[in-house]
Amino acid sequence: MKKLLFIFLLACTFSVTKSQFSYNWHQSEDFGGYNLGRLVETFYDATTEKQYVYTVAESFDSHRFIVIQHDEDGVFQWSTEQPVDGYALETVRNMEKATCLSDGTLLVAGDWKNIASDRKEIFMASFSKDGDLNWVNSYYAAGKNGYFDGFVVADDEMTVSIVGNYLLYPIDAAFDYGIAFFRVNILDGVTEASNVIAIGNKWGQTTTVNGSDAGIYLGGFIQRNPTRQDAFIIKVNTSGEEQWFRTFGGYYPIVNWMQVHPDGRLVAGIKKDTQFYQVLYLNPEDGSTHTSTNKDYSDIVSYFTKAQAVMDSGGNITVALQKTSYELVGGSYSYVSGVMVERIDAEGNYTGTYNISDERLDTIKRSKTGGENVYLMAASYSAPLSDSVSAVYEIVPDASIHRFRLKDFANGRGQQDFTTYDGSLVFTTGTLLSEDDGSYATTTVCLGNTVMRMSAPDNVVEVQVFPQPFDAGFTFYAGEANGLVQVYDNSGRHVQTIAYQGAPLQVATENWTSGNYLLRFTSDSATVTTALIKL
Repeated sequence: MKKLLFIFLLACTFSVTKSQFSYNWHQSEDFGGYNLGRLVETFYDATTEKQYVYTVAESFDSHRFIVIQHDEDGVFQWSTEQPVDGYALETVRNMEKATCLSDGTLLVAGDWKNIASDRKEIFMASFSKDGDLNWVNSYYAAGKNGYFDGFVVADDEMTVSIVGNYLLYPIDAAFDYGIAFFRVNILDGVTEASNVIAIGNKWGQTTTVNGSDAGIYLGGFIQRNPTRQDAFIIKVNTSGEEQWFRTFGGYYPIVNWMQVHPDGRLVAGIKKDTQFYQVLYLNPEDGSTHTSTNKDYSDIVSYFTKAQAVMDSGGNITVALQKTSYELVGGSYSYVSGVMVERIDAEGNYTGTYNISDERLDTIKRSKTGGENVYLMAASYSAPLSDSVSAVYEIVPDASIHRFRLKDFANGRGQQDFTTYDGSLVFTTGTLLSEDDGSYATTTVCLGNTVMRMSAPDNVVEVQVFPQPFDAGFTFYAGEANGLVQVYDNSGRHVQTIAYQGAPLQVATENWTSGNYLLRFTSDSATVTTALIKL
């Protein structure tokens, strides 16, 4: 078992915040029928010394979208509706991504239906920070339908590369699907270069990332036949021309995420099968494998369904895996969902594991200005729909996790997206279900990071674990707070859950195997995870 070294745990006492975030404000409006909050972005305006948040929402009925701006205090600034006639958002896939440029320009992209031709096309729209529509355009390749997968903005912010998949048949009888690439001028939305790469019978949503040498990487999976699927990575140049193409076998493998290491290598996460995960480090010149790390989760996970990752400037990776395990609950076995967070250092070594129980992964991000902390959104879904709860987590390098529940203003369809500029404020968007009349409204929520803003002393609670390390047992104490103490071994397997009721808790560990464990304490206002060492 690989040792996890957390030096701070040699002390018996440590402090944690009750809630890393505080609730600042929220705005819930349908804006004339636009009642589904989908995307949220933010930027800092140096002229006003304020952050501004953009919410992108769609309508149940009109199949159109709107962009809404508030300032960091929740004051409404402007709203601009989708201006193009003859196009409509359709089904689940529509607005998929938004990003802010350094001057506050907002880019929104997805796919929509061309009503005249009855086909799906990729679109992108550009809005100024003052709410003006700069341009909107539709991008189409040969075939029946096109579906947006992602876009990446060039470092000079002069062009954006948009990627999607298209149904090619019968244009190319040998291939049913292909990758469509469009390099677009950010100033006017005009296509400067395009290409279609015929790839296979069927393929899934692509991960797209900028390379360090002006190349762009695309990854996903190819469905060869009903019983065979391969993962793939393609490198293209800025005109969309293929530079190299690699496939990876396994039991229904897929490339979930890609990041570019500070030394130029491509780092890719591949779900090799339902319980086995691989992280590959590839040479950018030819796609050959430089190094790889593999991890077998078969003893703790029944299957993975989703994975995302972020990388810091030093090459350290935080991976979030949506897991489902078959566990004994209430005297009988049932499937239990959760999120497993893995930390991988710049050399590819696994250095920490965190478990978030009973929730489903939405997305994981870093702040736009960098920093060591990682932010994650997850949700728990239950019946009735109004009981659904979203939460924002902050994962900090000292192995602790801080949680803020969004229950009071995020129920119904929950929160869909979040963003943070520098970690001081976190903005989320989603849909609020009214308990009065059953109507829906777009919701924008602002959370303040109380730690970044120097929280008051009464927001700190003294938590004690002693002795540390321990042999036959340890004592846990968290003052008068009530909650649950959950323990997991180093592989992520659940070991024990004990109710804490405001008094010193004696935990016997004679039957535990020597090694490293993770303790998770959950109260009404906080969730903190930290490491334990059993001699």
